[in-house]
Amino acid sequence: MGYIIEKVCSCGDTMHRVKEIISEQYDIVPAKFQVIENVRFVYGCRCGEKPVTTALAPFILPKTQVTASFLATIAVQKFEDALPLYRQAKIFKNRFGVPFSDTTLSNWMIKASEKLKPFKQRLKERDS
Repeated sequence: MGYIIEKVCSCGDTMHRVKEIISEQYDIVPAKFQVIENVRFVYGCRCGEKPVTTALAPFILPKTQVTASFLATIAVQKFEDALPLYRQAKIFKNRFGVPFSDTTLSNWMIKASEKLKPFKQRLKERDS
């Protein structure tokens, strides 16, 4: 967003744009925790039939509360940034007030790695 400048020349004519000059700055959007609510509905009939519940979108790791994006963040911090899980858990608690244990993070990483086994095998087969 540019600053407003006077567009009338000292001679009285209206000035026109001659060119545009673009400069860049680097910025970072800090991490934030958000809770995603998955709302489901249960429908029933007065006739006594068993109620029906709307389907839940598939989770990357069923029966956990972790998203694929959060798993990716944990993995990058662990394997690329060499940040141990116990330190990640401490950061999540201190900065965001989210009390994950390093055991929980570890279990998520183990389950995620099991999900990736077929991809790893395909890569091995392709490279052979």
